[in-house]
Amino acid sequence: MPTASGGFAKSFPVTTAGDVVVVPTPGHTPNHVSVIVKMDGLDYFLAGDTSYTERKLLERRSDGVSTKPKVTVATINRICDYLSSTPTVYLPTHDPDSAVRLRDGQVTKCDR
Repeated sequence: MPTASGGFAKSFPVTTAGDVVVVPTPGHTPNHVSVIVKMDGLDYFLAGDTSYTERKLLERRSDGVSTKPKVTVATINRICDYLSSTPTVYLPTHDPDSAVRLRDGQVTKCDR
């Protein structure tokens, strides 16, 4: 059953423990989703194509393919709110530095 979680109007727990959650992140495509894995005091935000890189997320602007850039920016802002409230490693698919952030547990912080 969907519930609100961390600034997202809906979230969909995948596991009974709630340590794997799917959240809607529209923008790249209308029904794009991301997966949050909660483990060892950190969250890992498997972002897919919400932004192509961490840097683009931090710039808070649409990049790449997006049919509705305003929706993309609203999603990016929602992700940044989440990252500001929860220690999270942000892992977009196309960012070559995602592997380093994952390996090192490097937390992403957005400016408010």
